Amino acid sequence: MNQLFKKIEGIKFPNLVNKTLSVPDFISVSFNLTDLKISNLKADPDTPLLDLKGNDEAVLQIKGFSGNVTADYMFITDPPILADIGQIHFESDNTTFKLDATTIMDTDNILNVTINELGLEMDPFVLHFDGISDTSDVISRFLTFGGNVIADRLQSMSHYDPAVSKLNNLLNTLIELLPDEIDIPGTPLYLEGGISDKLKIVEDKYMKLPLDASIQNKDYPYGKQNTCQFGDVVESDYQIETFLSEYVLDSGMWALFKAGYFVAKNISVPVITTTEIDLAVLGKLSRNGFKHGQPCVVDISVINNSPDIEITKAKGLHFTG
Repeated sequence: MNQLFKKIEGIKFPNLVNKTLSVPDFISVSFNLTDLKISNLKADPDTPLLDLKGNDEAVLQIKGFSGNVTADYMFITDPPILADIGQIHFESDNTTFKLDATTIMDTDNILNVTINELGLEMDPFVLHFDGISDTSDVISRFLTFGGNVIADRLQSMSHYDPAVSKLNNLLNTLIELLPDEIDIPGTPLYLEGGISDKLKIVEDKYMKLPLDASIQNKDYPYGKQNTCQFGDVVESDYQIETFLSEYVLDSGMWALFKAGYFVAKNISVPVITTTEIDLAVLGKLSRNGFKHGQPCVVDISVINNSPDIEITKAKGLHFTG
């Protein structure tokens, strides 16, 4: 967990410059938010982030979380009533969150989540605007007080069974509303996908999450069916193993080619694939005797007005994360 925090602390966030928030016919606020930094992220190292219980049950939890966020800011309102420039400082200490849930697929093949336990404990946080005007002190007090009142209510709700039940119903409703198809604007392409009924959680070992995701073309549907059968999980030193079906590659290349993104004929483009996580491609890779962790060469050929992919072992250096 703390290794993940170190990576988050190293992220360079984009600056927000000349942005505007407005309430029509009332007021608008122009602002800059720059030099955003996250630091001192910590949590109890003895509490696992994800505890796999088996029988499709898992516990997501974080204990004793704390951290700081700082950023430089500037804002001015229109009409020019308020203005300020300075630095924001947010500090949170000793936050504990726990979610124990079980997943099932209903008769319509839709994922349903049952919340077995929900817990939230938070110490009061501090949000301070250190600016040059008195406005900064007023905003700091208002947002800190209001935020902590909301946090207290959330803590109370997490221990109130009727509230948890309503949250559970809302969560499943949102999952059901997730679209199976998402259009890519300005193209005949769309993303198609979902979670299959093969989701599996094995106690203290692994969670298998089969995602059905592919790029499709509205004008030229891909005629083949996705008959991918994922093999057994091979335990290794990797924290994540990703299996990629041949159907994803073939259907994606077909959709992109028919949309005009590949116009040359009789070409072959070698692509050496190396990755920091274990990548195993089913189908042609497995038939060629590939093992986990091996790079490959993907030859993309456009012949007779149709794309084709050939996967072979890579020669040369093999980089691992």
